[in-house]
Amino acid sequence: MKYVIALCLTFAAISSALAAEMSHEETMVRTAYAKLSYAVDLETAIRAVRHNPKITYSQLTQEVAKESLTFRLSDFAVADMASVLDQKYSEVFHDIRDGGNVIDIASVAETFTEETGGVKAETRMDLARPRWSRGPLGAVPDSTVAEMLPAMERESGLSVPLIRYCTYTVTVTFEGRSRTYQAEFYFGPEGQPDSGDMVVALGGGALPELLVKPVYPQVLVETATYGKNPALRGFLEANQRSNATCRRGEACCDLSALQCGIYSADLKGGRQ
Repeated sequence: MKYVIALCLTFAAISSALAAEMSHEETMVRTAYAKLSYAVDLETAIRAVRHNPKITYSQLTQEVAKESLTFRLSDFAVADMASVLDQKYSEVFHDIRDGGNVIDIASVAETFTEETGGVKAETRMDLARPRWSRGPLGAVPDSTVAEMLPAMERESGLSVPLIRYCTYTVTVTFEGRSRTYQAEFYFGPEGQPDSGDMVVALGGGALPELLVKPVYPQVLVETATYGKNPALRGFLEANQRSNATCRRGEACCDLSALQCGIYSADLKGGRQ
């Protein structure tokens, strides 16, 4: 179960209004997918520069666009788990076991060590690398939600009861291929999220992990080797963001567009 000034200002106002109308559950879901897309873009960018340190900004943006992982989310519905306990699990949730193509996410930790004055300093950032894979094949359990709930709670890794859920429709696009499917997030009593989206969480909880990771491009900002690269600098500047919800040292995301970037204050002044 497992991203003319008047027009820009208008778009920003619309995005803010949409964000204000989102439930906590939808906000958590959108944040996870936006950060996942950004983590993939950052991994692509640093891999491209490692392969070709003299890559131009135009070439880099083309590489990132070519390997981007994008999502479209819609049809959100939120309810209490208690309201569906007597219903069939397969009628409420969408356990994908059709053997079709799915996105498998590998968590990647990028580290870089620099030495200054005889002192070594290691910089690290959490990234993600996707690939199409073959999904699970088998029968969906013919049980009620109540009967499945203990197993769902064990697999959530939250160590708390699952009391709410959010279902939604996802269209994922990668390498020119797309798939649309139904997915869900589960939530604990304090709003802790866990993803039931098997298409992008296959083999590990990539989505909920990203909610507690900053997805901040430390290596690109804080090391001389990458921080002075013109193409990477241009990439970060083109995708910088600034709004009331931005926090230092974390990805700053537009949840309506499902796009993230570095917080402008981080890019201009470095971390404090």
